[in-house]
Amino acid sequence: MSVSSAPVGLPFTAISFFAMNEVRRIRARNHARYMGLLTAVFAVGQITGPPVVGIILARTASIDAGFGLSLGLASIALVVGAAIFVAMIMLYPSERRRARG
Repeated sequence: MSVSSAPVGLPFTAISFFAMNEVRRIRARNHARYMGLLTAVFAVGQITGPPVVGIILARTASIDAGFGLSLGLASIALVVGAAIFVAMIMLYPSERRRARG
């Protein structure tokens, strides 16, 4: 086990856990279908990420500049994802809360 496994693996595990719990909260009846969709979307991101970084690195003046740009784009994607997550909580109340209200 490398030292980098923990800093990469722990956030991934936490994000996956929170996303799956949010799917269960929002779509209690059909959560398995949405969990599959989330898994597929994550896989697409994992597959397309490295080639995109390779393209960025090939088109920048230095590896440092390309790496910085890649991290900046990843940071923007995380912020957009967090905003979508918050919007989903606000726009789509859980099925249990809708049933009560």
